[in-house]
This record gives sequence, structure tokens and C-alpha cells, in this order.
Amino acid sequence: MDETIGRHEERANGSLAEQSRTEHEDYVSGVLYDMLQKEVVSLRKGCHEKDQTLKDKDYAIEMLAKKVDTLNKAMEVEAKKMRREVAAMEKEVSAMRVTKEPDQRARRSSAPRGVVNSSHTLSSRNAHKSR
Repeated sequence: MDETIGRHEERANGSLAEQSRTEHEDYVSGVLYDMLQKEVVSLRKGCHEKDQTLKDKDYAIEMLAKKVDTLNKAMEVEAKKMRREVAAMEKEVSAMRVTKEPDQRARRSSAPRGVVNSSHTLSSRNAHKSR
């Protein structure tokens, strides 16, 4: 008799254990599961779209950086070109000055000396008068 009572308790305990398992397990209805699954899919799509947008923006940034580099190089080339042109112009100006100086000296030496001497003599006369 004790055996039958023990078995009955085991069966009762076993069914209680099964009930407690089912209480702890979460059951979700099919409709709710489908809604959640659709939400997960839409979130994944959104995440993928955002990732793609970020990749596109990164690519655009890289292209703009390359353009900036190209423009910087072009500016450097233009600056070097301008420096060369300025140096060439300065050489031309200095060469023109050098060629003008002998012309000016020649003009000065060909100027009538009487004018120069008369002014010199006038200043020397004034110096004699003041004594």
C-alpha cells in the first residue's frame, strides 16, 4: 500500500513538474510571432539602408578628398609657375635697367657742359661774395 501511495505521489509530483515547466516557458501566439518577425525584418532592412547610406557618404567623402588633393596640387603647380614668371619678369626689368644706365650716362656726358659749369661757377661766385 505504501508503494501505491508513493507512486501516486510521484505521478502527482511529475505532473506538477510538467505544469511548472509550462508556466515558465513563454508561449507566443502565431499572430504576435508574425508581427515580431515582420518588425525584425523591417529593422534589418532599415539597418542595411543606413549602412548603405553611410558607405555612400564615405565614398563621396573619399571622392571629395581626392578632388581637394588634385586642386591643391594644381594650386602648387600654378604657384610655381607664377614664381617662375615673376622671376623672369624681374630679370627682364633688371636687364632693362642695366641697359638704360649706360644710355643715361651717355646722355649725361653728351649734355652741354656749359650749363653744368655755369651753375658751378655761379655757386663759386656766391661763395667768393660771402667772404
